[in-house]
Amino acid sequence: MRVLDVSALLAWLQDEPGAAAVKEVLSGSAMSSVNWAEVLQKSLAHGVDIADLREAMEALGLVIVAFDSTLAERAARLWLTHKTLSLAD
Repeated sequence: MRVLDVSALLAWLQDEPGAAAVKEVLSGSAMSSVNWAEVLQKSLAHGVDIADLREAMEALGLVIVAFDSTLAERAARLWLTHKTLSLAD
């Protein structure tokens, strides 16, 4: 399973450069609920109606993974070896 970050999904949603590459991996990819919150916030900022966005993304095969304390600890540890990543990524 691939992990999508916010910028990748937004590129696809907004038909920006890289959208075709995201389309190829969207089905079977995952995104944390923290990143999903940012996708929703950015979408709202652009006037997008997000009422059915989750359902549409899940129908395309995107899995949104609940971010809990266990994943928070794993994410913190990942930063030790990937210091260029932001916290949400």
